[in-house]
Amino acid sequence: MSIFGEFHFPADAFVLHRTLEQTSDLVVEFERIVVDEERLAPYIWVRTSEPSAFEERAIKDPCVEALERLDAFGTDSLYRVDWAADTSPLVDLVTDVDAVVLEASADRDHWELRIRFDDREQVVRFQRDCDQRDITFLLQRLYSPSEPMTGGQHGLTDKQQEALVVAWEVGYFDSPRDVTLEDVAAELGITRQSLSQRLRRAHYSLIGNTLIITPPTSDGEP
Repeated sequence: MSIFGEFHFPADAFVLHRTLEQTSDLVVEFERIVVDEERLAPYIWVRTSEPSAFEERAIKDPCVEALERLDAFGTDSLYRVDWAADTSPLVDLVTDVDAVVLEASADRDHWELRIRFDDREQVVRFQRDCDQRDITFLLQRLYSPSEPMTGGQHGLTDKQQEALVVAWEVGYFDSPRDVTLEDVAAELGITRQSLSQRLRRAHYSLIGNTLIITPPTSDGEP
């Protein structure tokens, strides 16, 4: 049975370390990232108040060969990235044990990765290899799926679904609202910035997959 692990790694253990270090309000998120033949998926969501500054720093980052902004929604932008051949030792570790990175997101301090393993033996190998390469990590959660996730049918990642459910359970969507974004973030054990982006992307996916039948054209007509 597959096993899912949620890990926190230092920012310098994965990609864009220098860019994250230089940009205080930066949040980066891969969605359904797949490591294939030791290469990372090319699409990332970036949230920052200074996209131009992010682009200038990212293109100089050793892990980036090319960068192109595809879409922008307020402070959120979708980029296509051509990664350098040797992006991160974590990429090698994941592919060496035949595991798959399903989600990855970061702020200035750390990366959060959700990794799918085929069995517990793969988990043990991965943890051992991290130790041998002096890659520190914090294991947040290790679990086997007990039932199918329902959020996928609406385009939600597991983390986006969890954020929406927890926010609803603690009363964030109540009126009047007594619960702040910081309260919900504390329940989830993530930063306010990460939660804000996660909710924004969740709302975008829900609307796009439930309410929008035909995308609007450039003049706003369907």
